[in-house]
Parts: sequence; structure tokens; C-alpha cells
Amino acid sequence: MYEQLAAQKVDVKLLVIGGESEVSENAPDWYTRISIPQGFEAYEQFVPWFRNIAAACDLAIAPLIANEFNRYKSPLKFLQYSAVGLPAIYSNVTPYQEIVTDGANGILIDNNSESWYQAIVRCIDNADELNALAIAAHQKVIKEYLMSSFADSYVEVFASVLKTIN
Repeated sequence: MYEQLAAQKVDVKLLVIGGESEVSENAPDWYTRISIPQGFEAYEQFVPWFRNIAAACDLAIAPLIANEFNRYKSPLKFLQYSAVGLPAIYSNVTPYQEIVTDGANGILIDNNSESWYQAIVRCIDNADELNALAIAAHQKVIKEYLMSSFADSYVEVFASVLKTIN
């Protein structure tokens, strides 16, 4: 797919954060693996570091194979990308099907090279759509997933539980 983009003179770079233990010395120019620096594995340090990396990106991708193991994953990539304002393309599989509304807060696609290629080209040619997707995804995270949004509800639940114990 990247070769197909390059053939059309589309300048695309793929930044992969973590995940792989080794990268071939013969990796193509469009591929960069970024290791999480030592001391940044804890979430408090990871988030600012990730924000800096994300600021240099236009688009995130979250490919995921449909299999039994992945069905039980959380939509962490959606939450991370959305929190830092990155629009993204996601595989049309669980867990992303449960959180991404295609065309509203992200793009869901089938897991084949042609679908990935078409989605990336669509994004390159439509900055306004990307911006709208990023804003909607960010708002979803703020409204539905921040602990601060639910703090009062948690306090009420804990208070009611404590009343039954006493």
C-alpha cells in the first residue's frame, strides 16, 4: 500500500510507537519505529511524550485483525488518538465498531490493502473532514470517558453502598 502511495507521489510516513522488539536495518524510508523512552512507560510520563509525537502527525491508523483475542481488547487507540486530537482510520472490527461512528468521529474500514489505501488517500485530500472527525472524537472522549465527567455519580454509588454497610 505504501508503495502504491509513493508511486502517486504521496508523501506518507508511518511512525510506529513501541510494539516491535526489532526493526530491520533494511526498513523502507517511509517507516520509522519510535521506542518509548525509558522512564516514560508510566502513564503520567507517557501522555506528554505522546502528545509531542502526535503533534507532528496528521492522521493515525489503528489496524486490528478480527480474531478471538482482539475481540476482548479495549478501544484504547481510539481514546489515545482522540484525546490528543488526532483523526484516525480504524479497522472495522471490535473494539472499534463499538466506539467509532464511521464518518462522524473516525473512519471504519475493511481490513484489506485497497480499503486502507482508499481511506488514506481520502484523508490526504480532505483536511476539513479530518478536522471535523478529530473534533468529534475529542468531544466524545471528554463527554463520555473522562473520570471527572462521572465523579459525582461515583460518589453517589459509593455513598449508597456505605449506607447499606453501616
